[in-house]
Amino acid sequence: MLAEKLSDTDERSLTGAGVEVERFAGGLNAALRLLAVRGLLDILLEGGPTMAAALLAAGLVDRVALFVTPLLVGAAPRTCWPCPPLASLQDAPRLTHQRWQTAGQDMLLHADLEVA
Repeated sequence: MLAEKLSDTDERSLTGAGVEVERFAGGLNAALRLLAVRGLLDILLEGGPTMAAALLAAGLVDRVALFVTPLLVGAAPRTCWPCPPLASLQDAPRLTHQRWQTAGQDMLLHADLEVA
């Protein structure tokens, strides 16, 4: 686990459970460089829309895996794709080399991300 901020108590708890913890500074670019040095070149992000938006804004995403489920959810507006507002559709990121896969009742889209 990479951590910029982590209490000593939490670190002891994690290492006691067998988790390797490495503290670092420098934000997302530094974190991904540390992972690359360790040979980890494909990273699965499950951090939610805030983390996804930060990685997208930093230009650090080159591939996506998106689940589509046959479920319509309520009236509250929610963002499923954390992109900044676009001046035009020409500025929208494009998904290329799409591949669909079934996952139970859901569909999983694998695609490369091409930023305009």
